[in-house]
Amino acid sequence: MAIRVMMHVLGEEPFEAELPFEPDPTSAFVLLKNPLTPDHQRQAKWVTHGTKSYYFSWARISFIEVIGDTDQEEIMEPYPKRQQH
Repeated sequence: MAIRVMMHVLGEEPFEAELPFEPDPTSAFVLLKNPLTPDHQRQAKWVTHGTKSYYFSWARISFIEVIGDTDQEEIMEPYPKRQQH
């Protein structure tokens, strides 16, 4: 099952995309599919017509937000709460 994410890439507007699998932090690239603008009205502006998959270098990615995937929430542990002094 694909993981729906919001991608934040240097020099680009954030966009939604699908990760076919959890990215490997040791690889040089992240595979993305079906990039869309956040409002889902159209494909991201840099998309070439008919292209479905893209490789982005980890060096260009600021961060990745996981969107509403309950399976991922079970895997990822939240940061511990800071103790109040």
